[in-house]
Amino acid sequence: MVGTLAACRGSKPVSFSNDEMDISDKGCVNWYGRTYADKEDGSMGFDYTCSGFEVTFFGTSLTARMKSSKTTVVSGTDYSWVNVYLDGAMVETSVLEISSEQYADFELAADLDEGRHTVKVLKRTEAQFSTLSLSALSTDGHFETPPAKSEKKIEVYGDSITCGYGSVSAIGASGFKTATEDGTRTYAAMAANWLGAQCSIIGYSGWRLANYWPDAGLTVPDVYDRVYSPLRSVDAAWNTSDYIPDVVIVNLGTNDYAQCAASAQTNYAFGNEQGEIFQNAYRDFIAKLQKSYPKAQIILCNGAMLTDTVPWEKEIVKELNAAGNTSVHYVQLYQTAIGKDNGTDGHPHWTAHYESAGLLYAKIKSVTGW
Repeated sequence: MVGTLAACRGSKPVSFSNDEMDISDKGCVNWYGRTYADKEDGSMGFDYTCSGFEVTFFGTSLTARMKSSKTTVVSGTDYSWVNVYLDGAMVETSVLEISSEQYADFELAADLDEGRHTVKVLKRTEAQFSTLSLSALSTDGHFETPPAKSEKKIEVYGDSITCGYGSVSAIGASGFKTATEDGTRTYAAMAANWLGAQCSIIGYSGWRLANYWPDAGLTVPDVYDRVYSPLRSVDAAWNTSDYIPDVVIVNLGTNDYAQCAASAQTNYAFGNEQGEIFQNAYRDFIAKLQKSYPKAQIILCNGAMLTDTVPWEKEIVKELNAAGNTSVHYVQLYQTAIGKDNGTDGHPHWTAHYESAGLLYAKIKSVTGW
């Protein structure tokens, strides 16, 4: 079945029954983002922000058997939340909380006009606070080969900003909740959506590029080529050839600054010890990315919670461009205005993300010609 269905993509739709549905088969289901195949129960795990699946069926309803986990590390956290998109909608048709730690059936679509429909499900919440697993899909009709995925590919490395921490909370809210985190309403996800591109987000609240004292935890360069999901005790190798992006976006540095600020090292002028650590880590990370993706355009962002007066990324891009490495670019994102367009704990509200998305959209178009 695998070979037959995959080979028929783009031609007359191939139909298959509930019993023939294989959720791990790319001819049956389109998967987005870095996913994890659980060999113990045959499920597919999709924990990263904006990861998910897409399926086509002929019928009136679609049901997914899923389970979620949650963490109590942050007060007020709950389970995973997903957006459900029906028949090519750019805005979610519905929002669901996957509120079960055991497999349960969740209705993704019901009472539709009988016919061919496509449903896409994207995880709003990040891997640090919840996992999500799919074990089965069923319909009252039959399944068909899903549509071809966009050939435009974007990959994003970021922290809580990129994950959408507090992006749909009230202005000025405090205290994290998964219900107010929506990674689909972030600068990178919105820009990718407007460009009609796939968007794979590797993000995690608190992530940094470097450590500034011993045993301070994992950094993004430690896990950039892995599927890292500590809530399910997964740290598996990721084959970077499985998803080769045209554009790589890196938005890191906010937590590097915060870590040094916590140790009273707040001066990030070039030449001091912490600035050198950061610069060297960034250079090394860019080299790793260009080794994995030699044809990609790489865009470094100065995050929405730092000002342009912190010159790390801009100066690194100038240095690399001057040395002939012209595939690395810089964009200054919109600066979140506290009290006006900040969500939870000073993080950008989706309205601030919208402003940043426009800036990033323009930069991506200028370097790719899309």
